[in-house]
Amino acid sequence: MQKRPTHALTSLALAVTLALGLSSPLLASEGEEHGNKAVISVNGTPISRNLFTIFYQQTVPAQARGEELTDEMRTALLDELVNYLILADEAEKLKLTEKPEVQAGLQLVRAEYLSNLVLNGFLAQNPITEADLQALYAAESEKPGEREFRARHILVEAEEQAEELITKLNDGSDFQELAREHSSCPSSARGGDLGWFGLGQMVPEFEQAVVALEPGGMSEKPVKTQFGYHIILAEEQRAKPAPSFERMQPQLLQQEQNRRLHKYLRELREKADVQVLE
Repeated sequence: MQKRPTHALTSLALAVTLALGLSSPLLASEGEEHGNKAVISVNGTPISRNLFTIFYQQTVPAQARGEELTDEMRTALLDELVNYLILADEAEKLKLTEKPEVQAGLQLVRAEYLSNLVLNGFLAQNPITEADLQALYAAESEKPGEREFRARHILVEAEEQAEELITKLNDGSDFQELAREHSSCPSSARGGDLGWFGLGQMVPEFEQAVVALEPGGMSEKPVKTQFGYHIILAEEQRAKPAPSFERMQPQLLQQEQNRRLHKYLRELREKADVQVLE
């Protein structure tokens, strides 16, 4: 089973997802000169188109970024950005940036932003191809998968009644007929057929009894659950069908990104001089 990434790397992977938004249509055709052009001035400080673009990407949900930026949306975003910049100017006037805790916070914001750029650049220089994902899918498909079970049952309230029905079944009575006649489960209309189910879909006592039976086997004693007493007939087992490549592709992509980021980060840490000072 795939191990979950560490908390630190999970945050970095999320940051990469956000950083990938830097390839939006707003920046795609812009040169350096155009990106540095001011779009507004706040307290005499020109605000570049690049800053507005980054603010746009951090504010607008990813699924909406492909839509055309209307004049109304642009005005609203500029207005919100101006609010931030005015408040930042006020923080400077109040000398908040001279406080050690504020400097630490700004250092963290800077580190997070630069981390985004590094990770974004790493993934751009080491693209994950569809062939890579197809190979991962093939490897995942070869692993032993979960099993699914198909069973019938008869559900009754009293243990004594269940034991009587087991006796009748052992004497040759038809399971489906007895299920239709005596079972209180809605599956009685189908002769007690529960269809295919995987592990975790049934209450534990029922699941344990089904797993212990060979196909064609029947429980020798009533199985008690919160619903009553069950007589279980195991019919078939099969490997759970693997999801299609298209369905697994986003998950495989995320797994491979995390794997590569883990490796890249380990390599950087091996080169870094990290000292615990207190």
